[in-house]
Amino acid sequence: MATILDLGKLRFHFAGDWSVATTYEVNDIVKYGGNTYVVTSNHTSQSTSAAFYTHLTAGKYELHTEGLYFKGDWAGSTFYKLNDLVKYGAYQYRCILQHTSASDFAIGSNWQVYS
Repeated sequence: MATILDLGKLRFHFAGDWSVATTYEVNDIVKYGGNTYVVTSNHTSQSTSAAFYTHLTAGKYELHTEGLYFKGDWAGSTFYKLNDLVKYGAYQYRCILQHTSASDFAIGSNWQVYS
């Protein structure tokens, strides 16, 4: 039997950019990098930005919309999020694995040529 979805009962609340040590409730929408996520369980966020992915893998968020965020020129010792775009040389690269960059740019497990 098909499930009927009543759009009048959707109760999303845009909570803005994800922040550390913030209380989130089910159906809050948070922006993290270029993506937005739906909160799936009440919780207080981690104390560091990089720890967002710990809660994501624990099922406290689900991807709502996927987007891109242009960060400008690539820089060393910088934390990059999923779908961050950077310029390096004549190319733009998309971050495919969150990480803190090393001192030298290296395409591989963290970056994919975007354009």
